[in-house]
Amino acid sequence: MARDSWDFAYELLTLDPNNHSAGLLQACVWGRLGFSSRAFESLNRIPVARQDVDYWIVRAHCLQDSKQDESAIEAWRHALPMLSEKPDGVSRKLGAARLAFRNCLLRLGRTIEAGVVNCERLNIPRRDSTTPAHLVDLSLSYSSSLGSPTRFLSKEEMPEDWPTGVRDFGGVSFDVRGVVSGSSPWLGTGKPQPAAVGVKGAFVHFLHSTTYENSGQDGLTIASYVIHFADRTKASVPVVYGQDVRGWSGAMDSLPPSRAPITWTGSNAISRKFNHQFRLFKMSWKNPKPEVVIDRIEFDYGPVGGPLLFTLGISAQNE
Repeated sequence: MARDSWDFAYELLTLDPNNHSAGLLQACVWGRLGFSSRAFESLNRIPVARQDVDYWIVRAHCLQDSKQDESAIEAWRHALPMLSEKPDGVSRKLGAARLAFRNCLLRLGRTIEAGVVNCERLNIPRRDSTTPAHLVDLSLSYSSSLGSPTRFLSKEEMPEDWPTGVRDFGGVSFDVRGVVSGSSPWLGTGKPQPAAVGVKGAFVHFLHSTTYENSGQDGLTIASYVIHFADRTKASVPVVYGQDVRGWSGAMDSLPPSRAPITWTGSNAISRKFNHQFRLFKMSWKNPKPEVVIDRIEFDYGPVGGPLLFTLGISAQNE
């Protein structure tokens, strides 16, 4: 911690602990410094206010910092409904709270609940309960919604109509609700959570694209899908630019990848002006272990600097 930060923290810790706001700030500082007992001392001086959202947020963070995840979840359950009722100005705080809540659930192995919370924080529709299991649920892996251009595409690169819901792409169905994209410091995104699968499949199909077209990257492995099997073995499925994927925006007459057909195209007024179209590609992988259940799929991205892969759907099928 920088000297100025230490000085500021010291000033906070010397405030009157019986003051409500000061007590909350002190609890935050002690918690972030790793002194959980001091953090709870500060909190316990404050009368519990059922409708004080800041109290419950601080309490949840303190419990989470001290690895008391079950209790932290209960605190988040108090805080989140109150935050949801606040005006749009606190939407960022709400998103951060839902992310913390999701991480609590993950540490307890409650992945289905964590996926629901992840979709809520990104404004992504919940998965329909009737969706077939072989259409892989990416709820926990999503990093942005289809309507968030600043996350992976510019506003000018957004199509007039996204293909959403359970749809057929080149003879294969996918559940399309959001976007899984790679770790990128300039987008502020981290590595996505693995996608739980839980089914067998002779083939695994991937619906994806990349952020831009660059034929100079042909032959470069820009990412891999890592397939983890229930027998604790794994297989890496490389994504090679020019063979398995190309750029999202391309000229109408540009060549598709050599082994991944274009399965959807879209446009907007700007793309039509320049005779370009937006494209999604279907990459298919033959599973060498079709008799073994696929436990999960991990997203492993290549070096920063090349086209960034983003995935809209994964499907495990027997034909």
